[in-house]
Amino acid sequence: MSGDMRGRWPRPPKTLDRMLENSIPIPHCGCWVWSGQINQFGYGRTKFRGGVMVAHKVAYILAKGEVPDGLELDHLCRVRCCINPEHLEPVTRRVNTIRGRAPAVNKALQQAKTHCPHGHPYSGDNLFIRTNRVHRECRTCMRQRNKKVKT
Repeated sequence: MSGDMRGRWPRPPKTLDRMLENSIPIPHCGCWVWSGQINQFGYGRTKFRGGVMVAHKVAYILAKGEVPDGLELDHLCRVRCCINPEHLEPVTRRVNTIRGRAPAVNKALQQAKTHCPHGHPYSGDNLFIRTNRVHRECRTCMRQRNKKVKT
């Protein structure tokens, strides 16, 4: 965010051209990086229709129309402060989450675990990997669960 924009709002956009006045085009990737206020999640913010809205949604509305009900905008470029409408696609929350970083982050967090919640190691003969190759399980806990089911 440029220092001169901190704490100031640009004029409310009425056209996509006015949105472009507050963005920086990045030639090699095609992103239009918002140079106005940015929220804590990295998305641009601007005044629109009497309130404050994320800048990429305003740009999409001005260029392509309203986002269909039940959908949200996915940044195909993965740059949160990009307002290029061509980089935005309306998708369901589920699709947006699947495409995003959350699955990779969650997988990394799970793989970093060395022990099950009961303290048994995820290693050697005690490690069981499901056929989907995603879920790891503790054989000790599996045996204890199976004993409880049989009795």
